[in-house]
Amino acid sequence: MKTILFDMDGTIVDSGMVWRTTFNEMRKKAGLSEFDETEYAEKVAGTPMESETLFFPGRSIEEIKLDYGNAFKERTDLLNPMANFEYALEKIQAYKIGVVSNTPQELVDFILEKLDLYQKFHVVIGSRPDKKGKPNPDLINLAIEELKSDPLSTVFVGDTQYDVAAAMAAGCKSISFRFDGGSLRIDNMSQLPDAVKILLETGR
Repeated sequence: MKTILFDMDGTIVDSGMVWRTTFNEMRKKAGLSEFDETEYAEKVAGTPMESETLFFPGRSIEEIKLDYGNAFKERTDLLNPMANFEYALEKIQAYKIGVVSNTPQELVDFILEKLDLYQKFHVVIGSRPDKKGKPNPDLINLAIEELKSDPLSTVFVGDTQYDVAAAMAAGCKSISFRFDGGSLRIDNMSQLPDAVKILLETGR
């Protein structure tokens, strides 16, 4: 069956401000300089969680994940579904749909449940110790396997170059959200149903 997989942060959940604020609070607490929006977007956004240790010398990935988890639980009121995503979901119910995120599994589950989105997906994949994160295709491959789908019949939707690279490595087509690089680009989730139709129904 044809499948649509989504990145979470910055794609279906408007969480960028919470990630960046928490990151800078952790940097400040450690006596490190903060990143402005541009530097954060270029160096941090979308990267595998394991790479966060580069920005917090001496801290373990487990400590970093715990800090992020605690911060998000305190700031759930600042999280919202991306504009028009729920409209798009209604239009793509004929497909298998899933989430593949570099965010830790327990935090992905927490965020999607808080936004009443979790039950809308057939599979939800977050980062885990035995799999490499995007741009490696491991997590996308796992989602495709669990859905008993096929890379050639799958589109991955994401907002960073890491999403597009992972999709390409997995053999999937991609939709880049608000940037160039994927098989197609969209700038609003209201455009998603038509973009999916082009890629999965017309074979473009």
